[in-house]
Amino acid sequence: MFSPLRSANKTAILYVEDDEISRKSLGLIIKRRYPEVPLFWAANGKEGLDMFMLEKPALVITDIIMPVMDGIEMIQKIREINPDTCIIVTSASCDVVSFTHRVELDSRFYLCKPIDISKLFAAIDECLAVQDMAKEEGCSALAG
Repeated sequence: MFSPLRSANKTAILYVEDDEISRKSLGLIIKRRYPEVPLFWAANGKEGLDMFMLEKPALVITDIIMPVMDGIEMIQKIREINPDTCIIVTSASCDVVSFTHRVELDSRFYLCKPIDISKLFAAIDECLAVQDMAKEEGCSALAG
């Protein structure tokens, strides 16, 4: 059944990472810091894209090199669905090619592994703040 609330981006986080230990440990850290924000996990880009289409999260945190579908292809497909989705890229590759992908994918946040948790939290905070402002503006537009 179609729900207009379900079709709009909601304040939720999708974390896509193929390494199970990293996914679980960083996922728990994120959940502890943001207990009020729903957190969804996926093990590869295909699962991530499926979860994105189902849940419509406002924020996606993703690795680049993954099996089945890599992060680059997933991000491109997410951008086709909703170009305003905030995306934080995490990667062990922090070379010139990776920087090129960052520009190509319009990802403002590109964090090198091992991930500096304070930088991750700052990026998440910024993304969630932008989401909150967009919600407020949407409510103001509906009221006016």
